[in-house]
Amino acid sequence: MEEKAVLRMRDRISAALTVPYVRRAVWLMAGGLAGFLTARGLVFGKYAPFAAAGAAAVSSAIFLAKTGTPKAEIRRYIDSNFYPVMFHLASIPKDYGFEAACSRSVPQALVAFFESDGFEDAIRNAISIGGDSDTIAAIAGSVAEAAYGVPEAIRSEVDRRLTPDIRDVFAAFGKKLETRK
Repeated sequence: MEEKAVLRMRDRISAALTVPYVRRAVWLMAGGLAGFLTARGLVFGKYAPFAAAGAAAVSSAIFLAKTGTPKAEIRRYIDSNFYPVMFHLASIPKDYGFEAACSRSVPQALVAFFESDGFEDAIRNAISIGGDSDTIAAIAGSVAEAAYGVPEAIRSEVDRRLTPDIRDVFAAFGKKLETRK
C-alpha cells in the first residue's frame, strides 16, 4: 500500500478514537488484538495500520450493536470512520475470491450483518459471499451475536459438539467476563 493510504487510514482511526465510547471499546478489544498480532510479527510494517483499522471497525460495530445502536446508525458510523459499507451484498461480484486484506473482507462481513434479520441470516449472508468465507462469517457472526444473540438451538448444538476441554475454556472465559461487569 502507498504511504498516503497508510497516513489516511491513520487519520481516520485517530478521528474515530476521539469518540469516548469508541476509544474505550477499541482500547479494550481491538487495541489488544492488534498489539498482540503486531508484537508476534503476524502483522508488521506498512500493513499494521490496516489490520488495526479492521480490528477497530469490527470492535466498534460489536460495541455499538451490543449497546442497542440501530444497524443503520452503525453502518453510517463505520462508513464515516473506517470503510465504505454503503453497498449491497448483491453488488459483490460472483467471482469474489479469497482476499486477505482487511479492506476487502471486513466491509463485506459487516454488510452481511447489516443486511441480515437475525443471527443465522447474517452467517448465511456471509457464507454466500464466497472467498474467505470462514473469516467473513466469523466477523459477521461476532457482530450479529452482539445485536441478536445466538438462538438457543444453535447454542445447544455447538455446545453438544464441543469437547470437554474446550467447553471448560469457554466456561472459564465466561466467568472472567462476569467478574469485569
